[in-house]
Amino acid sequence: MNRLKILPTLLELTVQSNLIPFLLPPLLYIATQLPDKEFMRDVLPNLKPIFTIKEPVQAVVGLLDNLQVFKEKCNDAVFREGEFSISLSRSMEGECS
Repeated sequence: MNRLKILPTLLELTVQSNLIPFLLPPLLYIATQLPDKEFMRDVLPNLKPIFTIKEPVQAVVGLLDNLQVFKEKCNDAVFREGEFSISLSRSMEGECS
């Protein structure tokens, strides 16, 4: 049920960056239930844009807190060298004053 009804709706809502901190916990919970191939095909492409945002900060913190999910679900090439790591490092960049 989560896969067919809830997941698509949650993924659609990720375009609203102010909702991302609230969407990540249920999204990633469902993601842990999916086979790796389904995660890579259906979920990861929708989550990649989240790694480029800097606001709200809670979204970046939520992603960092859940890196283990991505590490387990993504193959090494995607996790270490692909767009994922580039996007993650961009989201962590910030201005220090």
